Amino acid sequence: MGSITIACWIVTEILLLILLSGNWSYLLFLAVYGVDAVLSIVHRLLRKENIFYAHRLHFYQLLANEQRWPHVSVAMLYALLQAFINVWITNSTWGFWENLLLTCGPLIAVYIWLKPRIMQDVSHPKKAEHKY
Repeated sequence: MGSITIACWIVTEILLLILLSGNWSYLLFLAVYGVDAVLSIVHRLLRKENIFYAHRLHFYQLLANEQRWPHVSVAMLYALLQAFINVWITNSTWGFWENLLLTCGPLIAVYIWLKPRIMQDVSHPKKAEHKY
């Protein structure tokens, strides 16, 4: 319940920042998480799954749970990517659409390129090694 409250607070602050500045590029402060969420929903719709049921198809979950990356490492990767984007957006003189393409374009490309490979690993697990 606390994470929902924090998310609402962050979104409210970003919306206030957009309203006060008139700069929609601040919406990209949520780019990494937004791309993961939106593309996971699209992926589930393509698979004809109910998007309101629990699932484990977020890129974050696939890296942490299926690829066995440490959760802290995945969280740090997401945080560093988002921090880089935030610094870019804060210092950019470009408009929203240019910033959207520059930030979300590569994220979407990596997601589309890597996710099928990760999903293939999940659907075809290697045989478990027996320790004798």
